Amino acid sequence: MKQINKLKQELGVALFTRTSTGVTLTPAGKGFKGYAEQIVNLVNQALVASHQYSGQRQVIRLSTSLMHPSAPFMAT
Repeated sequence: MKQINKLKQELGVALFTRTSTGVTLTPAGKGFKGYAEQIVNLVNQALVASHQYSGQRQVIRLSTSLMHPSAPFMAT
């Protein structure tokens, strides 16, 4: 919950609408979801491609911050 609120603050828009029956995406949330899915798919493709060059399986962790878009991905 804390991360969602932080993301909302960084983006300046609400991604979700909370009601007594559940949570729905706002139009901004739907747009953001599309980009997030693309990012996850590209990371998965990169992992698959890297495994083709190595017989070993390794874990790569990536992190990003919307506050520092000049360096969006940093290996951890």
